Amino acid sequence: MRRSGSSRERPSQIGRRFAARLTRALPLDEVLLQLAEVALHGVEADGVEVWVARPADLRAEDARVDGLRYEPAAVVPSRDLDPLLLDPAELEVLRTPAPRGPGWLEVWLPAVAARFDGAPVRLAPMVHQGEVLGLLIAQRRSGRRSFGDRDDLVLADLARQTAVALHHSRLDSALTDTVHRLRETNDELRSSRARLVSAAEAERRRLERDLHDGAQQHLVAVSVKVLLARQALEHGDQGAAALLLDELQSDAGLALQELRVLAHGLYPTELATGLADALQVISDRAPVPVRLDLDGVGRYEPSIEACCYFCCAEAVANAAKHAGSARAVDVRLHETEGHLILDVVDDGPGFPTPLPAGHGVQNLIDRTGVLGGDVTFRAASPHGAWVRVRLPLGDPPVADLP
Repeated sequence: MRRSGSSRERPSQIGRRFAARLTRALPLDEVLLQLAEVALHGVEADGVEVWVARPADLRAEDARVDGLRYEPAAVVPSRDLDPLLLDPAELEVLRTPAPRGPGWLEVWLPAVAARFDGAPVRLAPMVHQGEVLGLLIAQRRSGRRSFGDRDDLVLADLARQTAVALHHSRLDSALTDTVHRLRETNDELRSSRARLVSAAEAERRRLERDLHDGAQQHLVAVSVKVLLARQALEHGDQGAAALLLDELQSDAGLALQELRVLAHGLYPTELATGLADALQVISDRAPVPVRLDLDGVGRYEPSIEACCYFCCAEAVANAAKHAGSARAVDVRLHETEGHLILDVVDDGPGFPTPLPAGHGVQNLIDRTGVLGGDVTFRAASPHGAWVRVRLPLGDPPVADLP
C-alpha cells in the first residue's frame, strides 16, 4: 500500500525539503532521525537504517585490521542492531556514491544482505571527499516491488547532503575540542606562571634574608674592624692592627663564601662551557650509571640551556630516587623540527599509576611551559620510565605574567 502523496513528489522536491531542515541548525542526532523519516516516506520504504562511522581515533580494537566501525544512529522502525565492521576492501567499493541493490550486497557485503533475506533493499553510502562517513539503507517487505531509478535519485541526494552535514559536524567537533584544549593549556600556563611568580617572590625574600643574616653581617664586621684597625695604627698599636687585619682577611673570606653559596643555583656554572659539558657533570654526579647521547649539541639561548640542564638533573634524580631497581639511565639530546628534545629513559619499574603530582613533576611542567615547551611522561619499552622534554628553538613566547 502506497503512502499518499509520496509518489507525486519529485526527487528534487524531497531533497530541497530535507535541505531546508538542515538549515535549522539541529543537533546531529535530530538530523539523522529526520533523514530516516524523510527517506522512509520519500521512497515508500518499510524500514530505514542510518549508520555513522566512528571517528578515526575510536576505531574498534576488535575490528578487522585498518577497518572502520559503523554504529546505528537512526533506525525506523526502532530496533536493536549490532555495529557493522567494514574492512578496507569493503570501504573501497563503497567510495562511489551510488545506491546498491541486493545482488551487489550479496557479493560485497554478505553480512548486510543476509539480514534482509532477499527482500527489496537499497544501500546509499554517505561519501564526502572520498571518505565513507555513513550508510543509508532502505528496505521493503518481501513481496513488494523493488526500488527503481526514482528511489535511487532520492536516496543518493539524501546521502550526499547528510555526508556534508556529517563532515561539518566533525569539523565543528574538532574545532570545539581544539578550543577546549587551548583553554586548558591557557589555564595551565596561567597556573604555571602564577606558581613561578610566587616561587620567584619567595626566592627573592630568601635571598634578601640570607644576605642580611650571612654576607651582610660579615661585611658589617669588616667595616667595623677596618675602623678599629685604623684607630690602632693611629695610636701606634701595630700588634692590635695586625691582629685585626688577620680577622679582616678571615671575615672577607667568609663573606665571599656566603656569596658563592647564594649564587649557586641561580645559573649553573657548569653551563659556562656549554650544555654538553653541563650534562656530563650531571652524569658524573649521578648515583646510577648515565649513558649520554648528545647528537650534535651546540649552544642555545641561556634560558633554553638552563631549562634543559635543570630538567635533566630533575629527571635523573627522580630516576635514581623512584626507580630503585634501575641499572642505568639513558640521556639523549637532539634537535628535530625546530625543537630541542631531551629524552631521559631508565630501565626501572616505570611510573606509578596515577603519576604522582609532586614537586619534581610540577617543576618539569612549569620550567618547560614558561618557554612554550612541554614535557611528557610515558612507559618505556620493554619496561622503565621515559621523560621527554620538548623546547622550541625559535623566539621565546612573550608571557604576560598575572
